[in-house]
Amino acid sequence: MSRVRRPAWGSILPVVTLLAGALFAASASTARGTGLREQGPTEITELIAAEQRRGRQQRAEYRRLRHEIDRISRATARHHARAKQARAGAGFTALGGPAVRVSLDDAPPDEPPPGVHPDDLVVHESDVQAVVNALWAGGARALQIMDQRVISTSAVRCVGNTLILQGVVYSPPPYTGNVTMKHATVPD
Repeated sequence: MSRVRRPAWGSILPVVTLLAGALFAASASTARGTGLREQGPTEITELIAAEQRRGRQQRAEYRRLRHEIDRISRATARHHARAKQARAGAGFTALGGPAVRVSLDDAPPDEPPPGVHPDDLVVHESDVQAVVNALWAGGARALQIMDQRVISTSAVRCVGNTLILQGVVYSPPPYTGNVTMKHATVPD
């Protein structure tokens, strides 16, 4: 029996076909839907022009943002300076210098002299407020009653024989305070 001989290309053809299919699949996977060939010099110049436009826009945005940062920084510095000035007036800074200690107390519990009402012998809100006002007028730089720093918005209140200062109740007298003065002596 004789065998019919096939040409050599008959057995090579399936291998070449498989190899070509694998190359087509790899090309499609690499391209992912985009063209693999360059479109030419026209597209490159358009790309360069687009990137230059984008660069100009980014530089303009940078200048705008830099200007905004500078403006905010200047405003912050102004606010910081104002806050620093307000700290002393609000009682947040420690002050030193000549000081005076003041104490207000009720009169001794002895029998009041004739014609003197017993209510006149105890410390009242008006007495404490009058001393505070006199100390400010006399050159006080800082004032403390009991353990509370007195500032421009502090309210001195008394109910009976109790002192209420910034929500803290002190009872009974004596009420003491420390005053930091501008001068070494208290004016008359």
